[in-house]
Amino acid sequence: MSIKKEEGVTEVTEVTGCFQKLIADYTNTKTAKNYQNFLSSFERYLGNRRLSLTDINKEEVNHYKSWLVDNGCQLTYINQYLQYFRTLYNKTVREGWTLKTDAFDEVLSVKPKAIHEHLRSSESITTLRKLIKLDLKDKPYFTRIRDLFLFTVFTGGLSYEELTELKKTDLQAGYLLLPSGRKQKLLPILLHIIEKHRTTNETSLFSLRKEEHTNYYKYVEAICLLAEVDHIIDQDTALSLYLAIGRDVGVKASQLKSTVDRLPAGSSLSMIEKEEISQERADEISERIVLAVKDYRAHWYSMRLFRPEEEIEEEIQSDQNLQGVELYYPMEEITRRVGKKIEEIQSPVIKNILFFRTTEAMTHKLARALYGQANIYKTRTSEKESYAIIPDYEMYQFRMIVSNGAEEIHFEEIKKEEFTTGRRVRIIDGKFCGYEGKIVRKKGENIILVSLCNVQFTVTAGIPDAFLQLL
Repeated sequence: MSIKKEEGVTEVTEVTGCFQKLIADYTNTKTAKNYQNFLSSFERYLGNRRLSLTDINKEEVNHYKSWLVDNGCQLTYINQYLQYFRTLYNKTVREGWTLKTDAFDEVLSVKPKAIHEHLRSSESITTLRKLIKLDLKDKPYFTRIRDLFLFTVFTGGLSYEELTELKKTDLQAGYLLLPSGRKQKLLPILLHIIEKHRTTNETSLFSLRKEEHTNYYKYVEAICLLAEVDHIIDQDTALSLYLAIGRDVGVKASQLKSTVDRLPAGSSLSMIEKEEISQERADEISERIVLAVKDYRAHWYSMRLFRPEEEIEEEIQSDQNLQGVELYYPMEEITRRVGKKIEEIQSPVIKNILFFRTTEAMTHKLARALYGQANIYKTRTSEKESYAIIPDYEMYQFRMIVSNGAEEIHFEEIKKEEFTTGRRVRIIDGKFCGYEGKIVRKKGENIILVSLCNVQFTVTAGIPDAFLQLL
């Protein structure tokens, strides 16, 4: 970013000088310190450049915001500093030092403490948070039941019977088709549970039996007791929690009723008229409910490595400033002959490409820490260049393909002429069941192409025609 250096800025209109005078008038020591911290940050942003009050505009404010992001500041600090900036600027307007402009129209008033206190006081949100945080490492069956219960809550209160009806083919382009016909966006927590507990060979999404119905709710109740949650558990529990969280985060009752397939017995929502909402609005409501319970603002990114993967991984994990970064380096088993011996070795699926999941701010820190050792992929959206986010559902499908293996499958083709290059298909059977992709041809066989959005590589897997359904 290059901004022209201003000439002839007087002491009367020079920004940092004016702001310093205003801060000196604060009698509250803590308040003065907060504003002084902002001013120190703004002075570092300016460097040797001098800025006049009349030069503060939307572009300047956005440049400063971008500078804060690039320097790894958390969202809370960025919002707070922008509000301090606006407050001091408004004071200069009231003092008559400059004329008011629309420079801060896009800077919103945020009160994170008030929001936090409101959410923390919610019994339903507290219940779900306790269940998520409950340590069940030594109780794998309880872990599975807990995760499935969370899945039913975040899919709009599915019943256990509906859970048993879900099939792998119900996973469709980032959505889950529910038994009622409603579509549920596959948010990160849902994808995580599917990836962790989905079946490998069966057509069902989860390995469940309808006769387990009675024991399922007993186990959920036992898990709640372990989490020190006093809750009566029945078939309406997941639905009641979903609706309660929705009300707590401010979703309109008419819209909330439109996002579920049924209502719990005696619900106050039964007297309210439904409101027709779009799929996008339903997705937004679903995201708000999930984010109220757990912050899933992290995304998947990828980087090209210029050093061995194990060295990069060790450097990331040993750096205290880079904690909380999830790493994924896809490997596959390779059988090879060495002399008279046959041995199994681990080989990278895509050499020198490391995937990682973290927040945008942490990605900037990683880029600085690994400068010259790795290059994080970028993309350009409109006028802004940013790090390339891999959508969660695409990353989920990629990991499923890799974990299941992509060996050749021999088969007898049927209606071969229908499966032409470029046609979009859904896999309806086999270990890749549920994936949607595009057909490419390779030596007369159908190959499904898996491409990751914004990233410059793909992975393929051979699929028999009998397992394909044209879209």
